[in-house]
Amino acid sequence: MLVDLPSDNGLVHLAHIARVVDLPAFVKEADLDQERSTGDLPCDSFADVAGRKLPVHTKSSACLSYAYFLQQADSLPAATRDRIDRAFQKAAAIWNIKGEMIVLKDSLTKKVVHEKTACALEVDGNSLFPIDTPKAVYNSAERMVENRIRFPFAMRKQAAESMVKAAHDFGIKLSAPIHRMAGYGVTTKVALQGEINRRQDFVRNNNVHSTLTDSLHKLASAATRLPEGVLRSDDTVKFAEAIDLFDRTSGLTARYGAGVPFPEDVLCGFTKHSADKISSAIVSFVTGNDYRIHDLEKASAAFKVLDKDTLSALTDIAGALDLHKVADIVPTLPRDDAEILEQALHVAGVNPVALDKVAMVTEVLGSVAYATATKAPVKQAAVEHPSYLKRSISVLQLLKKASEDSESQEERTPRGLVGRYMNKAPNRSETNILTK
Repeated sequence: MLVDLPSDNGLVHLAHIARVVDLPAFVKEADLDQERSTGDLPCDSFADVAGRKLPVHTKSSACLSYAYFLQQADSLPAATRDRIDRAFQKAAAIWNIKGEMIVLKDSLTKKVVHEKTACALEVDGNSLFPIDTPKAVYNSAERMVENRIRFPFAMRKQAAESMVKAAHDFGIKLSAPIHRMAGYGVTTKVALQGEINRRQDFVRNNNVHSTLTDSLHKLASAATRLPEGVLRSDDTVKFAEAIDLFDRTSGLTARYGAGVPFPEDVLCGFTKHSADKISSAIVSFVTGNDYRIHDLEKASAAFKVLDKDTLSALTDIAGALDLHKVADIVPTLPRDDAEILEQALHVAGVNPVALDKVAMVTEVLGSVAYATATKAPVKQAAVEHPSYLKRSISVLQLLKKASEDSESQEERTPRGLVGRYMNKAPNRSETNILTK
């Protein structure tokens, strides 16, 4: 159960907060008794609307409630945590306290990171992409996205995995490209075959070594044996690594951003960000039916069949339907209420939607691939699964051998190999660019 200032018996939580962080002056100067008197406040004066917890009706209460929330966020279900966090971001904008809330989050969620994991990647003895603080994790993730052409997929996957883990520990969110690099996403069989076909077209129109051509054929053959529809992430990661090796050996990487997307942007393109974005547009009733949230908005009059208290919890001060509250509260309605509401919606011409998993993934993959292939910025929105693809191991070995055959003995040394991937071995000034 969530504890906030009004329910903090003995002010135990407040004492801990005060020890950990230096609260803003406007919080210290607030009348504590007044801040705890929330019995007469409307539902929308709380970040947790359903539970009437964490009041945000004043500048000081919003800031202090956020501190209480950060203390307990890890123990909350992900959906509840995200819902309450959205309410706090809205309150921060209203009271103009975004800066104070960032300081609170940095202080209350900061954890000790082991010295050996203070950086996401080691290259030739150089520690790249620091992840020892929330700000460092965020900045390193941004730099990784900007510099990923300089690293093979295996390296950027390793770095991205470390960044995602550190971000989770610190309670911060990273952009979708980092999750794709970490392999935390899925694709469809059709999309995978499309990327292999793209490489086969490149082979036909360019002078590519026969060993690489044979390897690509074997890769295409392995893809045909995969099941139809959405693939498991373990499968797609192996194909992403194989395609990355082909691209680097054949020179196709020169076309990244000029019509060709990075392998992971298609093969790991449907991430948790994508799923969250779709789910935020869909409201699931306890009956098992799903509705588009904007369809519900059009039929706002149908909600008048609900009792007064429920309707009040779903609307804003002006009495208009609040879509954030609808998304949070409607899935929790008792079955009888949900069925009554569905009948009213049907009369108003609003019906459930059938969600096609493959179609949803395909649509997201198309927009991500286009945006990354043309260097356009992608707006954000995982899916984790288990393994297959024994064949791809031999394909990987073939590709790796072709890569090694094309390198000089010097380039096969650790420094030379990394230098090849980064165009040249990093000197101190280059390393500083990545570690600042």
